[in-house]
Amino acid sequence: MLLAAIATVCLAMPAHTHVIDPFRAPPCDRCAGNRGVELATSAGADVRAATHGIVTFAGQVGGRNYVVVRASADRRVRVTYGGLAALAVTKGEAVSTGKSLGTTADTLFFGVRVGDRHVDPAPFIRATPAANATPHATDATPRATNA
Repeated sequence: MLLAAIATVCLAMPAHTHVIDPFRAPPCDRCAGNRGVELATSAGADVRAATHGIVTFAGQVGGRNYVVVRASADRRVRVTYGGLAALAVTKGEAVSTGKSLGTTADTLFFGVRVGDRHVDPAPFIRATPAANATPHATDATPRATNA
């Protein structure tokens, strides 16, 4: 079921960037790890929605701005963007792939959850940035954790 959920959602890269800190599955729910990927960005870089969906959260957690989008293709899939300097969306707003969510402060956290399970987003990111994205399928296999 987990594989089927994420296979229905193909993600665009949320910014012109590359991974500087990969996904590291934590050994337990509260253990250290990286529940997404850290992306290198310049301060003020535009962050764009990686998929169509509804904003379920836009605000601060621990002094950092986050946006969470529930994917339209599968409501179990949530995409998290963290480390934003400014937010351009609000809770309840519908977004399409490529819509600006805000700008970065420095690096960008990019995470994916299917239900309560964090999965490595890397296999589902297409090379095309969200600003130029067009939908297409993927046959990648995610790595999931219980975290």
